[in-house]
Amino acid sequence: MHADVSIGTINVESLRSIMELMDSDKRIRPLLFSIKKWAKERNLNDAHAGKIKNFGWTVIGLVYFNCCKAEQQPLESSSLEQLLIGFFEFLLHFNWKEKRMNLRLGIVDKEPLKFDSETLVCVEDPSAPFVNMTFHVTPKTFPFLQKEWNRALHMLKQGTTLQSLFKS
Repeated sequence: MHADVSIGTINVESLRSIMELMDSDKRIRPLLFSIKKWAKERNLNDAHAGKIKNFGWTVIGLVYFNCCKAEQQPLESSSLEQLLIGFFEFLLHFNWKEKRMNLRLGIVDKEPLKFDSETLVCVEDPSAPFVNMTFHVTPKTFPFLQKEWNRALHMLKQGTTLQSLFKS
């Protein structure tokens, strides 16, 4: 049995909207589970080490899925592997310098008065709009994350199994 236990202050409205998103397509849960398992196995979910916490990966995955739907990409016929390839391409092509991710609004401009201009990665906490849940990412760890995204993308495009992708 796999479980993901998070302790935090997410409000009921945010939780409800996340649950509705997760229930809107049967592939979202496996996608999020795969993203979080990959992040855990690759040791990319340790915020104290300058990486992205587990809930941050969930929000990023949901923003990616919503962006695909908004762009009317053919999600219905996409396999889990194809969705993961799209996810890593999304991360690698995202304009981290000028944009931020917001679960409700999607991809929006960084607002200088709202977030520190030195922030490398900006993913808003759904229950606290002025909180960047990825502020731990540093100039030292960001290239490491990009390297891992490239690694995963390359492996998936080569036909690597998900089990192999998760291994160190």
